[in-house]
Amino acid sequence: MIINVSNTTAFNTTTFTTIPPLEAIQPPPPWYVHYLPEFLIAAGIISTALTFYLSPELRKIFRRAI
Repeated sequence: MIINVSNTTAFNTTTFTTIPPLEAIQPPPPWYVHYLPEFLIAAGIISTALTFYLSPELRKIFRRAI
């Protein structure tokens, strides 16, 4: 007795289509991130001016240099 097994068909097969992964939407940065460089520059200038204004010895050196 010969059994023909070459005609077997697979049932219940599913093919999955690949969906590209969705990238998470990043929230906008806080408001101060845009102004941070300006804040740092202004803070440096103000601190330097206050240092010269409040230090009598530095004022003397600065006046002699000019």
